[in-house]
Amino acid sequence: TSEWTISSAAISNMTPGALENEYRFYNSIWHPDLSVPTSSSEAKDVVIQSGSATISTSFDCSNLNIYSGGTLELSQGKGITVVDAIRNNGLLKLKSDSICSASIMANGDYSFSLQYDLFVVGGATNPWHLISSPVKNQSINNFVTSSDNNIQTSNTTQNYALAVFNTSTDLWNYYHNGSGTSPNISASIAGDFVMANGYSMLRSTSGDVSFIGEYMTESEAITLTADKWNLVGNPYPSFINVNSLVDANDNIISLNTGSLNDAYEAIYLWDATAEEYKIINQISSATYLNPGQGFYVLADSDGGDFSFNETMQSHQSGDWFERRIVGSPTMNLIADFGGSQSITEVKYIEGATIGLDQGYDAGRFTGETANYFISSKFMDASFFELNLALQCIPSFNTIESDPIPINVFAIEETQITFSLELGNFPEDTFVFIEDVLLDTSTRLDVEGSSYTTIVNEDTNNSERFFLHTQTSTIGIEVLDENSISIFTSDQGQFLNVVGGVTEKSSFRLFDSLGRIVFESELRKSNKFRLPILPKAVYIVQ
Repeated sequence: TSEWTISSAAISNMTPGALENEYRFYNSIWHPDLSVPTSSSEAKDVVIQSGSATISTSFDCSNLNIYSGGTLELSQGKGITVVDAIRNNGLLKLKSDSICSASIMANGDYSFSLQYDLFVVGGATNPWHLISSPVKNQSINNFVTSSDNNIQTSNTTQNYALAVFNTSTDLWNYYHNGSGTSPNISASIAGDFVMANGYSMLRSTSGDVSFIGEYMTESEAITLTADKWNLVGNPYPSFINVNSLVDANDNIISLNTGSLNDAYEAIYLWDATAEEYKIINQISSATYLNPGQGFYVLADSDGGDFSFNETMQSHQSGDWFERRIVGSPTMNLIADFGGSQSITEVKYIEGATIGLDQGYDAGRFTGETANYFISSKFMDASFFELNLALQCIPSFNTIESDPIPINVFAIEETQITFSLELGNFPEDTFVFIEDVLLDTSTRLDVEGSSYTTIVNEDTNNSERFFLHTQTSTIGIEVLDENSISIFTSDQGQFLNVVGGVTEKSSFRLFDSLGRIVFESELRKSNKFRLPILPKAVYIVQ
């Protein structure tokens, strides 16, 4: 009797041992002491006996048991880890919003169902989303016809705004209500979402789309079509390790290197906000795939399987695009084609080369036709046909002044404006874009600066533009507020004078004894080939 505290209670509260190692929810409250499960409760069971419980904290537990008629909802950004088993005869619901997603990880071979509510921005004027199903056995027909999912429908063809990417034709095949034609697919006979396959989707309004099915308890693989862009996706209701900064051995890029094109060892994520594909590879910051996230990969010439290991799963509190690359000096060269923008990225990495660095350099996404784009080329002129969206090059002191070739593609003559975004860039480093055709050099690193010209589809634009970087310690000096800059290029073969000059300007080059070693009138290009000179300090007047 000394082990008991006698108080006013119902007989149902007095079953010996019933609540000693568990959190039990019934009568709209948690028992025995109103406490909710926590991340330190892995030795206890969580039981939803009746009613609807919403948990807004991450928690661990030994077993999770949801009775018939019971509901457990986990808030966005939180995670459940179940050590032993889940028995669900009620409803287990995981939520997400615009900035974070809930997740669950469970051990054992128990089969249980869950509902994953994936939040997406919708509306006819909004971009589509690349998605995948985070559960097994989700019917496509039930998904597109659910009024709660509010999938956009075409007014003319009665196609649903859900499509699968056909690698044979590189076109989208849409699901329809039965009145459509091949190669589009009737939703009523489409079956279930294919696990680890990606899809494109648009909701009529912003809100949740619900996936209802079984939890994926094992590893999953999907066969890639050789030499093609393949749309795949995260098959788990949890986050997946993407690159080596998360886990050097257990991440999807390292695991699938053998199945990916050497120049495209990366995943390509559609950023619906920026309306462009983001490249994530081994140089990117630690990155995780959201539940329900679809993405593209480019298969090797031999094809193969793209695999996901269940050991890669984790809980995270944010989305991939909130954890962008930091640390390394970065240049984003932006080209504006009269409203249509294209970006190519250059990163300075210790140990990188001026050629192909597998898993670090990445070609631009070519799964969709673009009328205008820019890219960079390798500095050693290798793989010249490859258009790079991301190029990693050696650190500044290794390749100072070496030009980076910039390719411009346009289907017709058009105006182009170059500008620059810099990240973690040394303050004493200047960036110039050289236009070989017009023999000009323009500084881009100054805030608000740009270079505008005309490009033509008949022009050899892959050999016209070059990016140059120089530090003030080796030849560039900003002389006054007019931003006159003088610097050498191409290992000292040329002298460049940029800004603040007129048609009647001229210059002289003196050695330290005051002797004139070179002189000329300044012309439109302001770029001069120098005579062969000994290494020394020279003065420009």
